[in-house]
Amino acid sequence: MIGSIARLDVEAAGRVVESNLRELTDSLEYRQANGGDGALEFLKVAQQVCPGILLRALAGVDVAAARKHWSDRMSGSEQERAVVSRLLDLAGAAGGEIAALASELTGRHPKSPVGGAT
Repeated sequence: MIGSIARLDVEAAGRVVESNLRELTDSLEYRQANGGDGALEFLKVAQQVCPGILLRALAGVDVAAARKHWSDRMSGSEQERAVVSRLLDLAGAAGGEIAALASELTGRHPKSPVGGAT
């Protein structure tokens, strides 16, 4: 949906993403296995329309919840693994506890070739 808004008005799409920072932060914990449908595209568009928003959202993620849920998703579908791979890349750049988690999980689960992970 945010991609559709961005095609019409990038600034409006950025405002939508920005105004939903708390919800974005919650969703990045990836609590529910949903197959990851549309998640990679959403992450890409969110970063384009509101640069830095994903790093800000990751800074607010509950690290204990992310550890559990991201680990679970790393055993999920190819799409779920691709989403977690992207989240780990972003988290590594975010600094703090979430970057340490990214390092920990990347060490435990070395990247395997997954389409769309970049």
